Parts: sequence; structure tokens; C-alpha cells
Amino acid sequence: MNKSFKLTKSEYELMKILWDSSRPMAKHEILAASENYKWKENYLKKMLNTLFNKGAIKPVGRVLVTRNYARLYIPVMTEDEYNMLQYPVRSVKTIAGLVDGLYEKSDDKEELITELEKIVRDLKEKGE
Repeated sequence: MNKSFKLTKSEYELMKILWDSSRPMAKHEILAASENYKWKENYLKKMLNTLFNKGAIKPVGRVLVTRNYARLYIPVMTEDEYNMLQYPVRSVKTIAGLVDGLYEKSDDKEELITELEKIVRDLKEKGE
């Protein structure tokens, strides 16, 4: 897996469709789910090829569509994993700043605190 790739805005939007899907998707399904973006079929095919070459997606089989087979695609990493690769954390101060920013923008501060406490508990258990 190529961990150094960057996504364009359109590629990121396509990846969001795949990330939000609970199953592998074929090109025609992605096209149907991308009605807000007005992508043409050839453009989508080019983006899928580019994402494959970058190592962002992988084919996981085929499905029969009318008389032809279409490839099914899944992302190779989650959206959170991709975002973490784009913003590597180099210090504890960076993490504190990110958490503070999350807290300030959070609609549910109690849920955020609960999740952070769970993360800390899990890390402590790993260290024991």
C-alpha cells in the first residue's frame, strides 16, 4: 500500500462515497451515488484508474451488470487513516492542539470526552 499519496478534491469526494458504503461498489453504483458531482462516466473511470494506481482503492471481484462484468472496488484504508497520513503528528503538543480544536468545534462535548477517555484507557492497557 502506497502511504504517501494525496487525493485531489474530486478523488476525495469519490473516496467519501466508497468510505460511506457498507460494501464494495461498481462504477455504475458510484456514478449513481455521485449525482451531486455531475461526473461523466469517462471521468469516473479515469479517477478510478488513478486511485488504483495511487494505491487508494483495490478491486475485490466482479458483478454481472446486464451482459457485462463490472469490477467492484473498496478503499484500502479508512478516511481517518488517510487523514492521519496527511497530517502526521510529531509531538504531544500537536495532539493537544488537535484535541482542543475538536473540543471547541464539537456539538457533543460529553461524547468526545467519553471517546478520549476510552482511547486513554485502551492505551494504558496496551502499555501494561
